[in-house]
Amino acid sequence: MTETKQDGHRLAAGQVIQSKYKGLGGHQGQQLLDPALVKGLIMGFPDAGKSHLLESNPDAYIINCDGTSTSNPDTVATIYPGFNAEGRACDENGKAFTLTYQHISDIVGRLEEMSKRDEERPTTVVFDSLTTLMELAKEWVPENLFASTKGKQFRHLDGQMAYSTMYAELLKLFNRVSAAGYGCYVVVHLKRNIRNAGKENEKEVILPSISGNFAQQLLAFFELCLSVECEMKYTSKGYQRIVTLGATFPDLLQQNMYKSRVPIKLIVPEKNGWAAFVDAYYKGIKNTSEAGDA
Repeated sequence: MTETKQDGHRLAAGQVIQSKYKGLGGHQGQQLLDPALVKGLIMGFPDAGKSHLLESNPDAYIINCDGTSTSNPDTVATIYPGFNAEGRACDENGKAFTLTYQHISDIVGRLEEMSKRDEERPTTVVFDSLTTLMELAKEWVPENLFASTKGKQFRHLDGQMAYSTMYAELLKLFNRVSAAGYGCYVVVHLKRNIRNAGKENEKEVILPSISGNFAQQLLAFFELCLSVECEMKYTSKGYQRIVTLGATFPDLLQQNMYKSRVPIKLIVPEKNGWAAFVDAYYKGIKNTSEAGDA
């Protein structure tokens, strides 16, 4: 197995075997992508630190579907779109526009072309957040994927078919990004639900703010599914905001909503959170490899 150095780390990669299955190509041995290049879901409650973490990635291109302010005062990622003095979305020339799903699909098209031409481009593409991206897709789906429903709204379509079509379109969008050689990260909000309300076994549970069906499709598609949890803890410096990245919620663990090739649990620092995540990821690879060799 060969090892490739990347940004001061060692990344496991397979070795091309020319003599075996000649004409097919392929690799043997463990192969693990750099964390910037994986398909990842980052889940968490509002203001938990999801965007703060991703905004500290200098090679990320974040599509700000929510149209909100950046949460990280030291943001080094590139954010699209920008905002003008009136708070409206604007392009790189300062021209105001209303963000639509078509805009986002066109941006992905440009990213695909940049990859084909091997131009300077971001390493990671982030959709922040899935909730708003779905709302934008709902406006786009009737006009573009249902020929007989032009002029109609999403709510006028057959419910199950409409949602299945929208989910397939979103997965296609994410796959376009990944297939072009970019890492693809999606921010997913969590919510609290009450199960068996009014009954003796009433219980509060934590769930992704999407349907269970779509959540399972995303889990199958993405390689990395982690959550961010924020707590206020009293320390020697007074109350401090502690942000943890990993499998942080038992409810999600019970629903098998976590997924990672590498064990990750990290206290995310206020500054350079992405760099700390990358370090933790590579330490996880190293520890896993050493455990396997023991």
